[in-house]
Amino acid sequence: MRFKISLAQINPILGDIEKNLVKHIEFTEKAIVEGSEVVVFPELSLTGYTLRDLTYEVALKADSDFFKPLKEISKNIDIILGFVEKGEDKITYNSSMYLSNGEIKLVYRKMFPPTHGLFEEMRFFGKGNSYKSLVTDYGKVAVIICRDFFHPTLL
Repeated sequence: MRFKISLAQINPILGDIEKNLVKHIEFTEKAIVEGSEVVVFPELSLTGYTLRDLTYEVALKADSDFFKPLKEISKNIDIILGFVEKGEDKITYNSSMYLSNGEIKLVYRKMFPPTHGLFEEMRFFGKGNSYKSLVTDYGKVAVIICRDFFHPTLL
């Protein structure tokens, strides 16, 4: 099976989820025009990466109305994006979301946040506790965020 994936290497505006949402919509629409079936955005693409104290201000529940425009577009293309998730336990997570057919199909929480040098994620994010995958029109898909890729237990 062959399908086209677009990698949206955007430069998010730190902490500005509204402007970053517009970027996501624009890049996703471009990917649709280019004939892609899936568009993949970077880690924390809706917020930017080095948030520090902004982390709590930009956190969104996965079922937030904020994602409605992306759900609508996902009727035409599968979307994978990064965001700060406000968990039901009130903990913030570095998460990825997979949207398809107008629905959120998967939310994955980064399991191994780094704690060295510039990377102080454990100060701001909880750790995910489960690996998730789903079956799509393109086969079985899993989402892994950055450093999680280096842990053989996930591969």
